[in-house]
Parts: sequence; structure tokens; C-alpha cells
Amino acid sequence: MVHLVIFDIDGTLLNAKGAGRRALERAFAQRFGVLDAFRDLSFAGATDSSLIQQAASRSGKTLSNEDWLSLKHQFLSYLKEELDKNPGTVMPGLPDLLFVLQSEGFFLALATGNFKATGYQKLAPFGLAGFFPVGGFAESGINRDQVVAEAIKQSLAHYRIHPDRITLIGDTPQDVAAAYTNGIRSIAVATGPFSLQELEQHHPDVVISDLSSVERVLGALQS
Repeated sequence: MVHLVIFDIDGTLLNAKGAGRRALERAFAQRFGVLDAFRDLSFAGATDSSLIQQAASRSGKTLSNEDWLSLKHQFLSYLKEELDKNPGTVMPGLPDLLFVLQSEGFFLALATGNFKATGYQKLAPFGLAGFFPVGGFAESGINRDQVVAEAIKQSLAHYRIHPDRITLIGDTPQDVAAAYTNGIRSIAVATGPFSLQELEQHHPDVVISDLSSVERVLGALQS
């Protein structure tokens, strides 16, 4: 069986301890002089492109192409500073799970609300970036449905495969909904802000507490 497994980053593979929020706040303040532009915005399951648009709207700003380029550049720079101070933590079971999946013949990809450069920047300190040569990112659209669709498209082209099964692993209801919209399976993992019970209410194909047990994850993928 040809099986493509698509992973979210934040809350699924790692916990960056708020580095992304802090860097985005700093980038927006540097560009527009607006402090706390992302206050009370939920980052869980959101794309960075949608968060920036929300912050701009509530601040009365209209984003030009130059604004977008500047924000992304400053965001990348500030995120490096934040991660150099504290890269966060990798989730239980990683990277061992990824080694096993590769050895078992699974194809791996990303579907994340991060921009491409910042997503890989978060993965790098834990040696995870090399497992994911392809994916969908915040550049793909403002919602996760679009990000997952792009992840599938890019994966099929990169690996030159026609998967018998595609599974998305993520930690938010938005991941589950995006999998459903794109006609693929979902495994919800309760290592982010949502509990097992909260995730179960959104009817993923499988819900698990974490990725620490390779056997349990393999069982979920093969069920």
C-alpha cells in the first residue's frame, strides 16, 4: 500500500513555546508601529497569513505586497532570535516515529499554518526538517483546507506516487476538518491545546493522546 502521511507542526511535532507569536508581534510592530496586534487571536489551527490579515484588519491597515514581503522577512529574522533563545520542545516519540515510518515505506509531508521558511526554521533544532521534503504552508492560502490541498498536490508531484491512502496527523479541530474537506483520513493527537474529549467531538478517524508509542501510531495508520 502506498501511504502518504501528512503532519502538522505546532502542537503535533513540537511546541515552540510561543516563539512564533512573539516573533510575529515584533515584526508587525516594526512594520506598522502597532503593539499587541495579535492579542486574543487564537493561533491554534490558524495560518500565519490569516493571522496577519486579522491583525491588519483590526489595526486599520491595508497590506501591500511590500508590506507582506517586509513582514515575512522580519518575522523570519525575529523567529531565529526567539528560537536561538529557546527552541521549545519536541513532542514525545519523535524523531523515532519518523525514522520508523520512513523505514516502513511511508511517504511524509507537512501541512502547517507556518510560512515555509519559518516552519522549517522551527523543525531544524530538533533534526526534523529532513524528514519532510515537501508540504503545504501559509503561502498556499489563508485557511487550512487550502494548505492541506496544496500539501497533497505537492506530495504527489514530488514523490511521483498515487497513494492508496492519505492520512493527516494534527492536534486541532481545524486539522480534522481540513482532512474531511480534502477526502482523506485524520488522526487527532492531544498534544496541543485540545483534550482527547474535545478532539473526539469533531469525529476524527482516530484520536490518540500522543505520538510516543510507535506501535499505537502504526496501528492507527493501518486501521
